[in-house]
Amino acid sequence: MAAAAGTPRLAALAHAFSSALAGQPLAELPDCDGVGARIVFGTTPDAFEYLSGATQPYPFIVGPEDVQSLLRLSSHAEIMDFIGFEVEWVRGKIAEGNEFRAILFDVESVVQGGGQGLISPTWDNLLELVQSESAAAAAKLRPHLPALKETPYPDLLLQIGYDVEKEMAPEEKAKVGTFEAYGEHGDDSLGHARAFLRHTLKCTALFAGDGYTRTDGGERGTREYLVKRLPVSALPGAQIVELRP
Repeated sequence: MAAAAGTPRLAALAHAFSSALAGQPLAELPDCDGVGARIVFGTTPDAFEYLSGATQPYPFIVGPEDVQSLLRLSSHAEIMDFIGFEVEWVRGKIAEGNEFRAILFDVESVVQGGGQGLISPTWDNLLELVQSESAAAAAKLRPHLPALKETPYPDLLLQIGYDVEKEMAPEEKAKVGTFEAYGEHGDDSLGHARAFLRHTLKCTALFAGDGYTRTDGGERGTREYLVKRLPVSALPGAQIVELRP
């Protein structure tokens, strides 16, 4: 089989990515134009066959503007914090036996593979995305958009009265776990609106709705995008790099 277009460049970038973050500074940063990056975790090989798990229909990725900036960082732990992974969450996943890997791919191949391209995850764009998947879910989310935009996350939880991450019963979480479930079974509350964003679109406590990640310390990180969940095999030349946070 002939090599896919862009494979040599992505392979060279993967090597540089691995070397730079293993404590071997690069003399020159490689060309990252048009390249996206996605971090995936799991305990079995099949966890790395898609850009995200089955419960995440639209994974977050690092866009072409910032992939090169990741190579300026000094460790895998630092890169993950910069992207927006909560430190304690990462430690918990590692303790459970998970491995983390970075998938590097040409962003143009997302459309070729069946996706609709890059979606900047602003609050308004999220609503538009939800509308495209479920009009019923969008109708429940829309009235809460002003509060979601304007209220800091800790204050939002005070208004809701419970932690949408840690304090939802399984049967309640099931009502907000997919576009369809929220549209059909979720209620009209602010709590279910934010829980839907957390459990269907994986918008964590650090999500700011401005198109950029945030570190645990609240500093703005990389430009991020949402893409449709696709198999890595649908992205010609994609490379997978083991991370050691």
